[in-house]
Amino acid sequence: MQTIIERFVKYKIWANALIILTIIIGGIALANVKNTSFPIAPSTNVSVQVTYPGAAPEEVEEGVVLKIEEALEGVEGVKEITSSSRENFGSVNVEILSSYDIDEMVTEVKNAVDRISSFPDGAEKPIVFKQKSIDLVGVILLKGDVNRQKLKTYAQRVETELLQAELISQVNVLSMPDIEISVEVAEAILRKHNLTFDDISNAIRKNNSNVAAGSIKSENEEILIRADAKKYEIADYADIILSSNVDGSKLRLGDIANIKEQLAEPDKTIYNGQNAVAIQVSKLNEEDLLKITAYLYDYIEDYNKINKEVQLVFSIDNSKNLLERRALLLENGGLGLLLVMIVLGLFLSLRLSFWVAFGIPFSFLGMFFIFNMIGGTINLISLFGMILVIGILVDDGIVIAENVYAHYEKGKSPARATIDGAAEILPSVFVSVLTTIMVFLVFFTVEGRTGTIMQTIATVVILTLAFSLLEAVLVLPAHLASKSVLDSGTEKPKNGFQRFGQSFREKTEGSINYLRDRIYAPALQVAIRNKYIAALTPVLFMIIVGAAMAGSKIRFTFFPTIPLDFVQISVVMPSGTRENVTEKQLISIATKVERINEVFEEEKGIKSIIKSLRLDIGTSGLSIGGRGGGSESGSNTGSIYVELVDAKTRGDITDADITTAIKKVVGDVPEAEKFVVGGSSFFGKAISISLRSDNLDEIKSFKSELMDSLKAFKTLRDIADSDVVGQREVQIKLKDKAYALGLAHAEIARQIRQGYFGEEVQRIQKGKNEVKVWVR
Repeated sequence: MQTIIERFVKYKIWANALIILTIIIGGIALANVKNTSFPIAPSTNVSVQVTYPGAAPEEVEEGVVLKIEEALEGVEGVKEITSSSRENFGSVNVEILSSYDIDEMVTEVKNAVDRISSFPDGAEKPIVFKQKSIDLVGVILLKGDVNRQKLKTYAQRVETELLQAELISQVNVLSMPDIEISVEVAEAILRKHNLTFDDISNAIRKNNSNVAAGSIKSENEEILIRADAKKYEIADYADIILSSNVDGSKLRLGDIANIKEQLAEPDKTIYNGQNAVAIQVSKLNEEDLLKITAYLYDYIEDYNKINKEVQLVFSIDNSKNLLERRALLLENGGLGLLLVMIVLGLFLSLRLSFWVAFGIPFSFLGMFFIFNMIGGTINLISLFGMILVIGILVDDGIVIAENVYAHYEKGKSPARATIDGAAEILPSVFVSVLTTIMVFLVFFTVEGRTGTIMQTIATVVILTLAFSLLEAVLVLPAHLASKSVLDSGTEKPKNGFQRFGQSFREKTEGSINYLRDRIYAPALQVAIRNKYIAALTPVLFMIIVGAAMAGSKIRFTFFPTIPLDFVQISVVMPSGTRENVTEKQLISIATKVERINEVFEEEKGIKSIIKSLRLDIGTSGLSIGGRGGGSESGSNTGSIYVELVDAKTRGDITDADITTAIKKVVGDVPEAEKFVVGGSSFFGKAISISLRSDNLDEIKSFKSELMDSLKAFKTLRDIADSDVVGQREVQIKLKDKAYALGLAHAEIARQIRQGYFGEEVQRIQKGKNEVKVWVR
C-alpha cells in the first residue's frame, strides 16, 4: 500500500484524474437517480380476489376462500397464505419465498385456482394478479357542488389526462363505485299485466344484443349482416317491447318500470362540505417522485383555471417529507464542511482542511454512482443513511492529515512526511472503517419490508465509507504532499486577517495545551495507578444506562415515529347501519373536531390548525385481515381525514398532540363499535397480536378475554380487533306443504333473491365503464 501511496504522491495527475472521473460519473448518476418517498421492495405477494354478490362472509369463506386455500396447499414456493372474507367479496394473499420468481409463481397460483371447478353459482371468476411494488406519490381531490355521478365523469377525464403524461403510469380513482342501470318494477304492476320477473329479464336479454349474422358476398363486394339492438341509454331501455296485442297496442318496459342510471354502492367522500372524489397517484421504481409531484401541481393549477364547476386540491403530498429530509442533509453536510475547515484551519492549515473536507462530496458522488447502478433511489430512508454517515465521513481523513502534519513538523520534506504519515496510520484507519462496514453488513440478513429499509441504510453507509477510504488513501495524500499546503499553517502572517488568525490559533492552542497538561494528564496518571477502578467506570455507566432503560427513562422503539401532517379517525358502526346514519355520525364527530381550532388558538395562539376535513363513507381504513386483507368497508364504516397546516405554522405542535386533543374534544362514541384516532404508522401498529385456530368460536371467546386484558394497560390506546360482525339475517325455510305443492327450495330462494337483491341481466361497455344492468 505504501508503494501505491508513493505513486499517487509522485504522479499527482492520477489523483486529479480520479477526482475528475468521480465528479463526472457521480454528477451524472446524481442527476439520474430517482426520488421516492420510501424504498420500493420487489413484490413477493400474489393476490386472488373473488366477487360473490349477495353472499354473507360465512358463505364467501366456505364456498370460495377455503377452496382456494386448499388448492394452494401443494404449491411449492409459498411462504404464507392469509385471507379475508366479507360480504360480497373474498380475497386470498399468497406470500412467496424470496428465492422464487414472482412472475412464475403468479402462473402457478393461477393454475391452482383454475383447477377449482366447484365455485358456487353467482360467484364471479377469480382474479389472480401480482401485487405491484409501487410508491404513493400523493392523493388529489376533485371537489364541487355537483352530484356524485357527474363527479365521477370529471374524475375519469382527470385520470385519462394524467395517464397520458409520460411521467405517470399509476392512477387510481378511489371511493367511487361502478355505474349500473337499475330497472325497478313493482309487484302489483307485474300482476296487473300478468308478467313475471323472468319475463322482464328475458325481454331485456333478447332485445338488447348485438349479433353478427354473417355476410352477403357478391362478385365485387362483401357486405356484413348485423342485428344491432344494443341499448346504452335509459331512453333506449324504456322502448324495449314486452308484449304486443292484437289491436296493435304495445307494452313497453318504460310503461311499467322505473329505469335509472346510478352508482352501485353508497360510498362517498365529502371535502369541507362538498362532494369529492379522491384520485390516488402512485409511481413505479423507475419513475421519479419529485418530477411527478411538480407535474401534478402544474396540472392542478391549469385545471382549476379552466374548470369552474369542479376544482382539484392536493390533499396528500409525499414529497414534502423527502424535501425536508434532503434540506436537512444539505444543511448538515454544509455545516460539517464548514466546521471541519474551521477547526483544521485553526490548528493545522486552511488548505489542508479544504482537502480533508473535500472527502465529504467526493464520497457521496462516488456512492451515488454505484447506488444508481444497483437501482437505489433517494428516499426518506436513504437520506437517513446519508445523514447518519456524514458525521463519520471525514474521521479517517482527519487522522491521516494530522499524522502527516506531525511528520512534517519533525523536519521531513512534504512528500516524505505524507508517505510516512499516511502509511503509518493506514492500517488503523482501514480496520476502523472495516469494522463499521461489518456492522452494517449484518443488515443484509434481514428479510421483508423491514429488511428492505435496513438494507437501504446499510448500502448507503457502506458505499460512502468505501469511497471515503479511497479518497483518504489515494486522493488526500497526493494533495497534502505540497509545501504550500503544509506550510500555510506556520508561515508568517502578511496582513491583519492572518495576524488575527495566528493570534487566535496561539490562544486556542494554549487553552488546549492547558487542558492536556493540567487536567487530562493528571487524570490519566490516576487512572493508570488505579486501573481496576478505571476499568469499572464504563461498567458503572452501562449499569446506569441499563437502569434508565428498565425504568423507561430511555424508551425503545424499533423505528422512530415520523411526524405527519394529518390525523385519521376511523369509525365502524354496528353491522347493518345504513349509510345515511354513518354519514350523520361522521358529520357529528367532524363538528366536534373543528373545535380544536379554538383550543390551540387559546393555548398556542395558532389560528386554524386544521387545514381541511375529508369524510369517507364506506371505508374505515382499519385492516380487517392479514397482508392484502384490505380495510373494513360497507355502509356502516367511515373515516375522517384531518389535514393539518404545515409544520412551520404549527411550531412544536405534533400530530400526536392533535390526536390527543381530538380524543379529548370528541370523547367517547358509544354508538360506534370501533372508534380509533391516529391509527398505525408506515411501519405498522405498535403491537399486533394474531389468534389462530380452526375453531372460530374458540377464537372469539379468547379474543374477548385478550381484549379485556389489553384494556387494563394504561399505556395502550386504540385497542381494536379485526373481527367483523355480520349483519342480522332473516332465515327462510320451506314448510312441508311447499314440497307437497311441487315447490323447490332453489326456485323459492331465486324468486326471493330477485325481489330483494335483484338479478343481474347483462353487462354493457359504456365508454370506460362496464355497466351492470339489474332488474329489481
